[in-house]
Amino acid sequence: MAAVDFMDAMTSDRQYRKAVPTEEALRMMVAESGKHFDPKVAEVLSRRYAELEEKVANAIPDDALSPIATQFPVSRGLQPAAGFERTDGGRPQRNEKTTSSPPSRRRGRSADVI
Repeated sequence: MAAVDFMDAMTSDRQYRKAVPTEEALRMMVAESGKHFDPKVAEVLSRRYAELEEKVANAIPDDALSPIATQFPVSRGLQPAAGFERTDGGRPQRNEKTTSSPPSRRRGRSADVI
């Protein structure tokens, strides 16, 4: 499963990077074979990747992959952000409930609990 997840992650666009070409991702996976991935799984996946991708593409009906609907208005608040944008315009505030104390002030506690 780890090798398949790796291939999916590397060949998909992310917010922080573009997708890696399939052949390059396969080379990276084979290079990590025996360290992060089972060598037998990496070998089979690298040899049969194109065939497996084609099988998956043919198994999914064309109408099953419709685009996400975006025409619906948001009735409460702002539309969701990607998670990194500041929406309040101010500096981050220290939240005393979620911020742990420095080690010297913990007095034997292993960690502050929320």
